[in-house]
Amino acid sequence: TLPIWTNILMEEYSRAIARCAAAQISDAAGFEAVQESALDMVSELMLRFVSEIGAASHSYAELAGRTDTNVFDVVRWQRDTNVFDVLHALQELGMDLEQLRDHIDTEAENPFNHPLPSYPIQTAPKRAPAFREKGEEPPEHVPAFLPAFPDERTYKETPVYASRNASREEIRRQQVRGRKDAGQALEKLSQRMAPRAPVNYAAAE
Repeated sequence: TLPIWTNILMEEYSRAIARCAAAQISDAAGFEAVQESALDMVSELMLRFVSEIGAASHSYAELAGRTDTNVFDVVRWQRDTNVFDVLHALQELGMDLEQLRDHIDTEAENPFNHPLPSYPIQTAPKRAPAFREKGEEPPEHVPAFLPAFPDERTYKETPVYASRNASREEIRRQQVRGRKDAGQALEKLSQRMAPRAPVNYAAAE
């Protein structure tokens, strides 16, 4: 399981990439400007669509006993969600699917300006500062470019318990006293829990 901060970082990264893709789609469609609300809506739809495909394809792969998905998992998702029925309904509403297919086949791909890192997104580990960076003087046998030692409190030996100055006789007396107190406590407890004799109120009268 990934840490929470990694999931948050991946979500922000995915949302930023979806916004860039939505802006490029709008530019390719001939729009000169786009509102922030429209850009957010299109990017949110894209994220949900991709997430739905990924989750469903992963489930189909697990049902088939595989760890990686393939194109057949995506086709299975299309059949189960009736995507072709949706496209047929859009065609009945007047959308020219042939023109959309020609656009996909002939339109040149518009990649991002910079290569995108793959998932999961992870930040580079922080490097420990060197002696020269911290302005400290290293020991004679340690070069100055090596990482500096951590704080002294992290490796300084300290006693876990307070030292006892009592003698062996005093410790023995404390142990005997403790056992005696424990025995008296158990005796009182047994007396308190012992069944009491019934009281004959008639005889008392």
